[in-house]
Amino acid sequence: MSDAAKTKLTVGRVQTAILSAIEQRCEAIKNFVSEKYFEHYGFFRPTAVGSAVCVKGIYFEDSGTGFKDDSRTVKLKACIGKSAKLIDSKIEKKVTNPPQLYNLNAVQKDAFKYFGYSADKTLKIIQSLYEELKCVSYPRTPSRVMGSGNVELCQEVADKLSPIIYDSNSQERKLSHEMQITLSNKHCFNDSKLEAHHALIPLNPLPTSANEEQKNIYNLILERFFTAFLPEERYEKLTYILEVEEQKFKVTGKKIISLGWKKIIDDFNFRMNFKDVRNVSVQEDEENEEEEQSLDNINWNALILSDIETEEKWTKPPAYFNEASILSFMENPKEMNRQVSVDDDTTEPTRVGRKLIGLGTAATRHTFIPYLLKRGYIELQKKNLICTELGSLLLKAVRSSSIKSLADISTTTDWEERMNDNPDKYLDDIKTFVRDSVSQNVQISVPVVKKDFVTECPVCGNEIRKGKMNWYCSGYKEGCDFNIWEKIAGAKLSEKDVIALCEGKKTGIKHCISKAGKAFDCKFELDDKYQIRFAF
Repeated sequence: MSDAAKTKLTVGRVQTAILSAIEQRCEAIKNFVSEKYFEHYGFFRPTAVGSAVCVKGIYFEDSGTGFKDDSRTVKLKACIGKSAKLIDSKIEKKVTNPPQLYNLNAVQKDAFKYFGYSADKTLKIIQSLYEELKCVSYPRTPSRVMGSGNVELCQEVADKLSPIIYDSNSQERKLSHEMQITLSNKHCFNDSKLEAHHALIPLNPLPTSANEEQKNIYNLILERFFTAFLPEERYEKLTYILEVEEQKFKVTGKKIISLGWKKIIDDFNFRMNFKDVRNVSVQEDEENEEEEQSLDNINWNALILSDIETEEKWTKPPAYFNEASILSFMENPKEMNRQVSVDDDTTEPTRVGRKLIGLGTAATRHTFIPYLLKRGYIELQKKNLICTELGSLLLKAVRSSSIKSLADISTTTDWEERMNDNPDKYLDDIKTFVRDSVSQNVQISVPVVKKDFVTECPVCGNEIRKGKMNWYCSGYKEGCDFNIWEKIAGAKLSEKDVIALCEGKKTGIKHCISKAGKAFDCKFELDDKYQIRFAF
């Protein structure tokens, strides 16, 4: 393919499948046509005068709760003031387990969501916590559980680090004794789900020399450790069906039996630094507003319909992939098929088909997005991953050639399973595949693509690009002012130097001139504020 295009075009089982998923998502968004639909809500109050109790239910028919027009509004409003009759009810006992311990993928996703760190940047930070500061366990792990032999280790860590989490006199301090650090806790200790290394956990207090980025990631790992071992939340999911003049409404709610881990999750002292976490929690609560309403002490046989509210809504396209969602996709890829109807108000595509084996491994998944960016196959637009013209052209050529299976997500993941099932036969099949592939000619015309991507910004993770006299962050419109001048103290920096600096390394020796005109030699590196510092 590279020979036919007269330029280097790279393909691979994982990278091309990821590129294909990104392109499919971009195409789905591009071709999406939003449709208007309507939902109707009824508000029910007790017949008793002066009561402030009010419950909300959604109107439904056999076809669902979303309707193409609002023609039902008139007949529903005619029911206002009429008595409601309870025709069905259901109480389901539910539990919400605490989030599992981190593996590499999980902490990379949260680091992007909360701090905007790329997967590659997060791994580098964790590596520094592991190798240099010696305060977390081995990071390149796919496991989210501990082994049966790790009970004593986890108890030692809990005893050692609990003073960091809790005030000595706080109520939450007492709740630390509720941590279930025993073999009976299969949520945390499960040998059947343990892979090469146990989950990522803190081991020691964070040294005072740690920078802000190290502190952020360490605190995520610390909080997750103390949350994962707490008891589950227990609640009842309540569903009531009310009928008013033959019009039916579904009322849902939630009754808390025991808060469990949620009792203290918002009270960790360091959580005040995680403003984005707070925002995410608020958004999730708003999305579950109907289910969260309190339904205690309601006399369901003494309600009237007090009001009707009609909401105009629009179907939404799937969301663009970002570094967090593409990691989730790589961890659990599935065939994607967007099926949109007026009843569909989700922001994610409907995924159908059996669960496929993961793309890449926990130790390698962070490498594919920087690689696709560097090759010009994708680009970042406000943290969204967008397939470029070159990426689409490459996929078009792959899909029309003998190596089209590389662009098919299910086929490429099947290779991994076949290799595990019968390595010898898999090797013979791959040899045949390669021989057949290289024997066929591929016709391809590649557009001229300006390559200005250099590396990732160490501050925000956006692209670093080459300007006329400097290298600058492409996220400058979003407020990032990181840049590196091409000439510093009389020395000229190369692209290789810039990549080294952005990766936290030093440049080679530079021959510099001081302001006083004196010659000196040094290396360049970035300080904690991402400014150039002379290293002698």
